Amino acid sequence: MEAACALPDTLDPDVTKALNCPQNSQCSAEAPTCSCLPGYTQQGSECRGLVSINHNPSAGCFAYCYPYSCDRSATCQVTPDGRTSCVCKEGQVGDGRACYGHLLHEMQKASQMGLTFTRLRVTLAMMDQGCRDILTTSGPFTVLVASGISRTMNASVAQQLCRQYIIAGQHMLEESGTQPTRRWWTLAGQEITVTFNIFRQKYTYKYKDQPQQTFTVHKANYPAANGVFHMVSALQGRPPLELPGDPKRTIGQILASTEVFTRFETILENCGLPSFLDGPGPFTVFAPSNEAVDSLRDGRLIYLFTMGLSKLQELVRYHIHSHSQLTIEKLISKGRVLTMANQVLAVNISEEGRILLGPDGVPLRRVDIQAANGVIHMLEGILLPPTILPILPKLCNEEQHRVVVGSCVDCQALNSSMCPPNSVKLDMSPEECIYTHDPIGLNVLKKGCAHYCNQTILCSDGVQGNGACLCFPDYKGIACHICSNPNKHGDQCQEDCGCVHGLCDNRPGSMGVCQRGTCAPGFSGRFCNESMGSCGPTEQSQPCHLHARCADCVPGAPGTNHCTCHKGWSGDGRVCVAIDECELDARGGCHADALCSYVGPGQSRCTCKLGFAGDGYVCSPIDPCRAGNGGCHDLATCRAVGGGQRVCTCPPGYGGDGFSCYGDIFQELEANAHFSVFYQWIKGAGITLPADSRVTALVPSESAIRRLSPEDQAFWLQPRMLPQLVRAHFLQGALSEEELARLDGQSVATLSPTTRWEIHNISGRVWVQNASVDVADLLATNGVLHILSQVLLPSRGDVLSGQGLLQQLDSVPAFHLFRELLQRHKLVPQIEAATAYTIFVPTNRSLEAQANSSSLDVDVVRHHVILGEALSMEALRRGGHRNSLLGPAHWLVFYNHSGQPEVNHVPLEGPVLGAPGRSLFGLSGVLTVGSSRCLHSHAEALREKCVNCSRKFRCTQGYQLEDTPKKSCVYRSGYSFSRGCSYTCAKKIQVPDCCPGFFGTLCEPCPGGLGGVCSGHGQCQDRLLGSGECRCHEGFHGTACEMCELGRYGANCTGEVDPCAHDRGGCSPHANCTKVAPGQRTCTCLDGYTGDGELCQEVNGCLIHHGGCHTHADCIPTGPQQVSCSCREGYSGDGIRTCELLDPCSQNNGGCSPYAVCKSTGDGQRTCTCSAAHTVGDGFTCRARVGLELLRDKHASFFSLHLLEYKELKGEGPFTIFVPHADLMANLSQDELARIRANRQLVFRYHVVGCRQLRSQELLEAGYATTLSGHPLRFNEREGSVYINDFARVVSSDHEAVNGVLHFLDRILLPPEALHWEPDMAPTPRRNITAAAESFGYKIFSGLVTMAGLLPLLRDSSHRPLTMLWPTDSALRALPPDRQVWLYHEDHRDKLAAILRGHVIRNIEALASDLPNLGPLRTMHGTPISFSCSRARPGELTVGEEDARIVQRHLPFEGGLAYGIDQLLEPPGLGARCDRFETRPLWLAVCRVGNSCECSLGYEGDGYTCTVVNLCQDGRGGCSEHANCSQVGTRVACTCLPDYEGDGWSCRARNPCEDGHRGGCSEHADCLNTGPNTRRCVCHAGYVGDGLHCLEEPEPPVDRCLDQPPPCHVDAVCTDLHFQEKRAGVFHLQATSGPYSLNFSEAEAACRAQGADLASLPQLSAAQQLGLHLCLVGWLANGSAAHPVIFPAADCGDGQVGVVSLGARKNLSERWDAYCYRVQDVACRCRDGFVGDGTSVCNGKLLDVLATTANFSTFYGMLLEYANATQRGLDFLDFLNDELTYKTLFVPVNEGFVDNMTLSGPDLELHASNTTFLSTNASQGTLLPAHSGLSLVISSVGPDNSSWAPVVPGAVAVSRVIMWDIVAFNGIIHALASPLLAPPQPRAVVAPEAPPVAAGVGAVVAAGALLGLVAGALYLRARGRATGFGFSAFQVEDDAADDFSPWQKGTSPTLVSVPNPVFGSPDAFCEPFDDSLLEEDCPDTQRILAVK
Repeated sequence: MEAACALPDTLDPDVTKALNCPQNSQCSAEAPTCSCLPGYTQQGSECRGLVSINHNPSAGCFAYCYPYSCDRSATCQVTPDGRTSCVCKEGQVGDGRACYGHLLHEMQKASQMGLTFTRLRVTLAMMDQGCRDILTTSGPFTVLVASGISRTMNASVAQQLCRQYIIAGQHMLEESGTQPTRRWWTLAGQEITVTFNIFRQKYTYKYKDQPQQTFTVHKANYPAANGVFHMVSALQGRPPLELPGDPKRTIGQILASTEVFTRFETILENCGLPSFLDGPGPFTVFAPSNEAVDSLRDGRLIYLFTMGLSKLQELVRYHIHSHSQLTIEKLISKGRVLTMANQVLAVNISEEGRILLGPDGVPLRRVDIQAANGVIHMLEGILLPPTILPILPKLCNEEQHRVVVGSCVDCQALNSSMCPPNSVKLDMSPEECIYTHDPIGLNVLKKGCAHYCNQTILCSDGVQGNGACLCFPDYKGIACHICSNPNKHGDQCQEDCGCVHGLCDNRPGSMGVCQRGTCAPGFSGRFCNESMGSCGPTEQSQPCHLHARCADCVPGAPGTNHCTCHKGWSGDGRVCVAIDECELDARGGCHADALCSYVGPGQSRCTCKLGFAGDGYVCSPIDPCRAGNGGCHDLATCRAVGGGQRVCTCPPGYGGDGFSCYGDIFQELEANAHFSVFYQWIKGAGITLPADSRVTALVPSESAIRRLSPEDQAFWLQPRMLPQLVRAHFLQGALSEEELARLDGQSVATLSPTTRWEIHNISGRVWVQNASVDVADLLATNGVLHILSQVLLPSRGDVLSGQGLLQQLDSVPAFHLFRELLQRHKLVPQIEAATAYTIFVPTNRSLEAQANSSSLDVDVVRHHVILGEALSMEALRRGGHRNSLLGPAHWLVFYNHSGQPEVNHVPLEGPVLGAPGRSLFGLSGVLTVGSSRCLHSHAEALREKCVNCSRKFRCTQGYQLEDTPKKSCVYRSGYSFSRGCSYTCAKKIQVPDCCPGFFGTLCEPCPGGLGGVCSGHGQCQDRLLGSGECRCHEGFHGTACEMCELGRYGANCTGEVDPCAHDRGGCSPHANCTKVAPGQRTCTCLDGYTGDGELCQEVNGCLIHHGGCHTHADCIPTGPQQVSCSCREGYSGDGIRTCELLDPCSQNNGGCSPYAVCKSTGDGQRTCTCSAAHTVGDGFTCRARVGLELLRDKHASFFSLHLLEYKELKGEGPFTIFVPHADLMANLSQDELARIRANRQLVFRYHVVGCRQLRSQELLEAGYATTLSGHPLRFNEREGSVYINDFARVVSSDHEAVNGVLHFLDRILLPPEALHWEPDMAPTPRRNITAAAESFGYKIFSGLVTMAGLLPLLRDSSHRPLTMLWPTDSALRALPPDRQVWLYHEDHRDKLAAILRGHVIRNIEALASDLPNLGPLRTMHGTPISFSCSRARPGELTVGEEDARIVQRHLPFEGGLAYGIDQLLEPPGLGARCDRFETRPLWLAVCRVGNSCECSLGYEGDGYTCTVVNLCQDGRGGCSEHANCSQVGTRVACTCLPDYEGDGWSCRARNPCEDGHRGGCSEHADCLNTGPNTRRCVCHAGYVGDGLHCLEEPEPPVDRCLDQPPPCHVDAVCTDLHFQEKRAGVFHLQATSGPYSLNFSEAEAACRAQGADLASLPQLSAAQQLGLHLCLVGWLANGSAAHPVIFPAADCGDGQVGVVSLGARKNLSERWDAYCYRVQDVACRCRDGFVGDGTSVCNGKLLDVLATTANFSTFYGMLLEYANATQRGLDFLDFLNDELTYKTLFVPVNEGFVDNMTLSGPDLELHASNTTFLSTNASQGTLLPAHSGLSLVISSVGPDNSSWAPVVPGAVAVSRVIMWDIVAFNGIIHALASPLLAPPQPRAVVAPEAPPVAAGVGAVVAAGALLGLVAGALYLRARGRATGFGFSAFQVEDDAADDFSPWQKGTSPTLVSVPNPVFGSPDAFCEPFDDSLLEEDCPDTQRILAVK
């Protein structure tokens, strides 16, 4: 691309032509040239970074890397976009322009800058020599780099010094010194205090151990890849206190010789563990200091040494890591260490740089104390493994008592119940129990009784002791752990020490070795008996090898010295060869996925292969997702893909690359705490973002929100304004910061239609209006977020000039028709005048569907409007109701139908418009006005008046005269009484209630609908308190009485159906049908038939006395009164008189093994016993010898076909055989099969171990075993399985046979020779003896045979086959030289020949499998020889009793078989000889000295004639007394009797409890051995059964109503349904078709249909314990079938008691009944006189609720005072206590009474109403009458109750109700926040209000003073009357001419009101009657003059 360049007009026209500059350059307007792009440097005519072509910028520019373009250690690259890029090397950090390597590299780089090199040279050399690994391979670390003087130091000193300057962790030093003081800890364990000097503005530091010396930090915070370093003033001159690390000594030796570790060394020596810290290692030991160990001397240490030895061993293992040598840098980088206790030890670094171990954070004090076999780190504390905590057992210091149960016996013999030891009987009712009644061995369970006993638990904890040990004789020490005699050792301190040249370790268990470090000069070893000088007897003394030592075979015994190679070397001591562990089978212990590297003699290093992690000894595949979610985002899923790689995937609905995941804008705002306030604004505003659109969120920062002024907060955070504010912070479209910057000077639109913001780009920073973008481009799935510095506030004028109602409706075309209706009925001004409103707008479509939609009347339109509240969609979904504009009788009820809101069951449809204070919802229909609520007149107050019958009477204003018959009464006229008429006045109020046909709080329609309530055939229980139930007229039925009752018909349901008239009513032909009711009948079977009437069958004769059949026979009906009897299975007979038990062994051997003996034991039972002579097993499975088992077992078919050498397994063994499982060998290749065929015999022997019968656990305990081929096998456990050679897994183990055990493998084992076999290799033929011996490596022995002249003898066929023992060449070379000289001397050839004949056995070719069982043999020299199994390792063979070890087996030669042994056999008595061997069979005798013959062992005679000795007659042949002896030839065979087991020589009684199956007993039973091969099973405590089957003994359910706390309210009646029914919730269920008709799935369904589940076995057992007894088998939940039995019966459970189970059924389609379990609970019902749920609430009458509620105590106290003070108060109390009328009481809580407020009588009565008022009726303006005569009006919350002016004159407002609807038995209570106060009465009408109940004496005196103003006559009258405390009214005129008083005409009469100071009624005036105001006219019939 070329760009045109415009040049100035003044230039030459040729020059002024626009230059076409190429790409990567630009043209300059100042000169007609092209220059390189910005960002690239031009030097001369060249561009640096981008170079101009041919030094001419006009020709174009290209990228170029110069040496100085990047850091010197970085790589410069040219990117595809034509720029240079710098990349740091691997292991470095930085941007490429600057790169930082490890600490040592950066320190060296810093030293080369400036003049610091000379000063840092010493420091760098010290760091390089002493801490190179630390500074280069791990981190992070902080290093103090000091300048120092020139001095030299070796590596040891450097290692000590450099750690003084290294601190773990990265510690930066701020320039401002915000943290003036801090502490650091160096790796040397020194504490440093760093302080900031504010005057010098420098950091200084001091070492705590050298406080007098101060060092200065010159320059801080040099970065490096693994930490940071600071330049400091000088080197620390003095090294820290050195601990004696020594690379030549072991860890054990260092710990023993270092004072600071003596306590830990004592623990190591006395914990009972072997001293493995002297082994090869490598180890890492965390050794606690002496002070740390002393912290356990609070009793814990002495306990660990004595009683807690196992805990002490665990503690020691917890301090040792045995897999590698972890220096400090490895320890920090590893982070977690696996200790020998198999527990993980966490490694952490504190803020101060301390290295902390374990959960308690124990600090390391000193690190990296080097030893020959590992490293030591010193601890300041001691590590306590969690598995031993608490260390000390729990203590007690007092006697404790508990109630226990004695033995269970028959209840009639209760006195025989014995209490346990240390207990006495209690005088309590006996405990029911179950015991085993065993009179004839049936183990029958019976119920019995047991005494309660009080048991005393004695405890003594030694609280008074001082913790000191009093040692027994021969012991001493703090823990009595040392022998008092310095030359004794052993558990009893009675054994002599074996220490020769040192001090004896005289502790028990020390084995008598020398104490470490006490050997005399020139000696070493455990007994100080090893030296490096000449070794051996004096005459044969020779120097040992350089890598060997001289040791005593017997410590202290002279002449027993020999040379022993050092560890890691192999040989005879004279010659020692370095051991390469990597060449051994174990590969140095390296993991199979690790590489083994040779390090030195006996030492190797293990390194995990690529893609594996670990220490080399344990390697596991790398799972990068395991730690930290693999670096993926917290929300992402990390998935390993192999090779240490992983893939990160964000969850569905989120965006990102997996390393960063983000949701939508709202999710991102909610997830970030910094955005919480702004997110709360969004939730408060209730806005949602447009779907499928992208927006930009402008989020104000937290500080910006805090800076918002109070005035702005008050305005913008109000609910009406908040949505406008929030929408103004969202821009339309997702705009990044770069895109916003390009909109400089333009305005952008927000989600608020009235708000737009100006965008500015000032100096590269983006501003939105007056706010800058602080943080930009936070991603979200639906947009982007930017953080702003200010809150964006829209113009208030724009916000306040919002749309009106009509404009809102205009914005939605679907609302057009309803808009016209609002305008037509002139409702818009009324709606907009409201503070808020909600309108449900029928859409145009719904209005058009309505007939005459344009003529909807005003009431219908008003019914769609709610004023005073703007409802949200969430409020509609929550449900509830509101009054429409029509008033309180017209409700709009909200429903949530499957998430779709509805209004009066009309669904919402169309758009929703929301604005502050305004909500418009589209509606799918028109709301009908037909109200379900009506106003009913209610007489609030009734007043009676007794007046002259001739006078006219009128009620006061607001009251109406009741049209009731006049009643006669008596009234006072003057001083006399007259008879008059009583009139009743009533005040009517309108109370909202449901209209007829509607019910409930929501006034739902009754069933049947309007006009047809209950279908016109019944009465609906309607109105507010109705249930809506239809009570149908006679003959009708149904929810809405819509149908006739069963059996009735007709329009009025008067017709009756006779069911018997047609088809006999469905009854059986053998039954009578009888009509009992319309449509109902009964069916009764005729005589001779039985059934339910619908099905009548002939009487079954089998049901009567079993049809006369035998008990053990089946009865089958064959006709009327005819049966057939046949004996059941297992019985034989005619079925009537006899059914005899069959022998169960008669068929199929009784189910026993074909190799077992079946023996009948009676009752159809039998026992199976394997033949003791030939098989082993439990009788059902009998195994023979291993050879036969391999041929019989199908899983061993591969082994028997391809490997088995049957003849080698014919011997007595025992053998352990590893058999490849046939099912797992199918995939073997032809090459592998060919390899196996070519080496069949070798591979077979490689799978067999002789000498031992090793079970799986014994394999793991042994670890190694030697096969018949002579190769070793290694066993270990991994993931719960046994592995062989870490290759083959044991898939099935421990299959026992007579002479061995089989283990099945998943792979075939191949020895090395088979692995190295090639297909072209020919089989090697047998060679002669010498050639064969030389080929197998026995060259010396071959030469000796030839030298001795034995070849003719060995070639003689009469001696063949031969078995020879060939000593190895190394064994012969190991003979002393003089012995070798003597043997090889020609004068001793006869002796040599005799010795060699002692290595030959004639006439036998013995296989390795037979050698141990051959017994004594004779060599060709005549000496006895035998073979035995080694005790050292299973499968090893030795000659004699460990005389020589067989090291190589099955060496074939022509004429026999040879075995390699590790030493020369020298038979005794070489002086004797035999002149010749004859070919005749004289092998029954042996030739002795002097040509005499002697019968061989086992024969008797004169040597020429020998007969076999009868060994079985003499001492039973050595057999056990419990064995049978048999003899074949000279061989005796012993076989244990059937009830005994052993090898015949030793037989012990067979214990069936030890067969591995607990003798067949239940897992919840004890197996008790009662004799040879007999046992008894006893169920554990808490279980019942016969021992073979034990069920958990369920505790019979108790009455849960007796629980504490009780489940029901104290005033409720509690019923435990389970307890009452005595079945624990279990019931029996049959199919309708009859018994045993349900399969398992049908049984489950049948129980579920009953509201239950199938019962479990414990549930059925609990029901059985309570008495459930059924002989019908039913399904249980676990798929088994069972039934409960209480008492034994032969035909019900075969005499068993309990739950008789048939076991789990394999066939779930079997047909049985079912046992179901229904979860029933406790039923709680409030007792009579109380109401509530019975569980938490049972309230009595109103006064009871007041008395029991603490927060009502003040109001209740005033009520009582009022009742005690006045008669009216007592009447009011009776009114509240009356239970015949239901009333409403408003009760103020205690907190509402402030400043000692008291209430008067009228105040108190104002709180009660004789009407029922529920919260569902509560709406603003509701009126209800108070007991005081005033009215109560329900108000919205006002400022307070006293100052609110009600709408109705004389009414009192009820507001601030804090709790509604507290139900009582005779009313309902509403709790108020403050009390109600009666308004003051007009003083011209009524006397002043009575004083409060709590009025004082002063009030009474003031009232009495007013009496002086009254005339004397009036005073006398007042004195003569005993009136109560109240008001007396005196009429001015005695006689009134007219019945209409001035009061009734609207004016008030002249009254004089005088309070009477006598406590009584406070209200004696006659209101509301006004015809006469004289006291005589008051209705005395309504007053009670005497106080009750």
